[in-house]
Amino acid sequence: QGFPQQCKHRSRLVAGACVRGVCFGLPHGVICSYATKRWLIAAMGISEKRMSVCQMQGLYGPYYLSERVLQKIWLRQDFSTDALRTVSGRSLRIAFSGNWNHLGGPDFKDARFEIEGTGYCADVEIHFSPEDWIHHGHERNRAFNRVRLHVVLHGERGNPVAVRTEDGNGPEMLVLLPHLHQDLEAYAMDEALIEMERICEHPNLSEF
Repeated sequence: QGFPQQCKHRSRLVAGACVRGVCFGLPHGVICSYATKRWLIAAMGISEKRMSVCQMQGLYGPYYLSERVLQKIWLRQDFSTDALRTVSGRSLRIAFSGNWNHLGGPDFKDARFEIEGTGYCADVEIHFSPEDWIHHGHERNRAFNRVRLHVVLHGERGNPVAVRTEDGNGPEMLVLLPHLHQDLEAYAMDEALIEMERICEHPNLSEF
């Protein structure tokens, strides 16, 4: 498969990145176009089913944000953790973000946190929005029964989706967007630069 030579902004692509510094054709960062996404999935051996992305509106137009960027924000606790509260209004204190799970099941295992003073050692799931829990079928999957915290990028207007595990528990929900240190495009571009360095060192991706 040939690597697309131009992105939708008509900019030349170098090592998977748009030289304008806006669109990055990378597997876990901002993806320049659908064609670029399909090429990178094939090149890196990534399962498209596991590659959850969401289109965002950026300063230079729409771009695609990978859910993996959100996972890294959570992993690094790269957001304001002061005075966190869940959607239900309960206080949240995070002691350990958990072990990042790259296989099936919740995104983070054995995280440690307190909700309204009660300590938990439980799993955490990361999504763009609350309804993704249902779209991904987690309410029917017992592997998610230990999830006690559902972290989403943005909440919903009106009544939130009633999220439940297979055994009937209702995880608390944290909306991440109001607590971010910078805008999403900046997070994605930072991650894309890191990924670009790694891709440039990959022998199969050194020439385009």
